[in-house]
Amino acid sequence: MFVLRGQLRRFWTLQLSLLFLVFLASITPAWAQDTVEYGSAAASSAAKVASISKALKPATTLVPSTSKPSPPGSGSATSAFLTIPTGPPVDVVNRAALEKKAGKDAAKMLLRSNPSGARVWVNGEFVGSTPLLLIVPPGKYRVRMADSRLDSAQQELGMLPHETRELTLPLTVRYPASVSIR
Repeated sequence: MFVLRGQLRRFWTLQLSLLFLVFLASITPAWAQDTVEYGSAAASSAAKVASISKALKPATTLVPSTSKPSPPGSGSATSAFLTIPTGPPVDVVNRAALEKKAGKDAAKMLLRSNPSGARVWVNGEFVGSTPLLLIVPPGKYRVRMADSRLDSAQQELGMLPHETRELTLPLTVRYPASVSIR
């Protein structure tokens, strides 16, 4: 009787193992089928999205405007995306106009900011980014420097004929680099 129990136990163990293997064999193809179907659906969706975006691209491409950028905080309601730019950038045009007016009595302004890279407006006209050398006619000028991450600064500057001046404006960081919690 003791031998019969051992044989019976081995028989049921073998039966359960075979049943488990049959169960695994029946599930694996279903998982594989699901995976293949998902991959196929994802690929066809990606292809459809790519063809749609390719078809829409010419009609929906937005190009930055060539209009004069407004200083931060000025509350300008103009859109940054208007038309395709034609001709030279606005800062180049504004600098050329200043140089043209300068004539033989031209003065020079070397404009810097700390940190460098701030946008510069002279008498409300955008002229470029610091560091910047401007050739201007003698007269009074209102120089404003600003950056999106920095506070703006401005100063009035009087220029005499054949004078060269350097102006460096410190711009403080608007957003702190680190925060401490106490």
